[in-house]
Amino acid sequence: MPRILFLLLLLLPFSVAAQVPLPDPGGRYVERDPAAIAMHPRPGGNARFRRSLNAAIRKDPENSFALVHRAYLLHASGDLEEGDRDFQRVLALGKADSINRRRALWSLGWSAYNRGQPRQAVDYWHQAAEAHGGRPSWYPYTLAVGLWTLGEKDAAFSWYDAAARSQPDWTAREGVQSRTRHWREPERKAVEALFDAWSARSAVTAAEPAG
Repeated sequence: MPRILFLLLLLLPFSVAAQVPLPDPGGRYVERDPAAIAMHPRPGGNARFRRSLNAAIRKDPENSFALVHRAYLLHASGDLEEGDRDFQRVLALGKADSINRRRALWSLGWSAYNRGQPRQAVDYWHQAAEAHGGRPSWYPYTLAVGLWTLGEKDAAFSWYDAAARSQPDWTAREGVQSRTRHWREPERKAVEALFDAWSARSAVTAAEPAG
């Protein structure tokens, strides 16, 4: 196993099957987290974006913002070893700010999810939220998608409930489509399937007689 990948795996909990805690009943997740914002190249602009990142890293080899973005691009292109190397550089940097450390974990989560590894994705996202220390707004819907893909439907519904009560966009199909318009197609399909199931469950719950 490459040393860099081994170091990244050390970030995962001892048991990747460990359960992520459920949200606090009634808890709202509304805190802004700049770590969960990423730059995206324009269509057809990957090569130019990559060149600009390379230039920034040549100028400052410890540019954690550029390293995180290059790492994600490398993973997306299939170059996992080089991507792991950049991610690990950020996580090992003493000068890396907390935002870019969290951005590395958040990005590792999405990279794992898009490689068909939702359990690892959930673990990375959990670490990113723990590092935030509060209730970041991205956490409940992101975690819900990962748990849904894992087949952990009850937990996914609990976290989607938290997303819906925190941000009304997640309660309507138009809102979901607007919030996820920049997501990759498999990600959009997953959240749409989750939303459909959550909506059907909510309708049944609302129709049940009280008491």
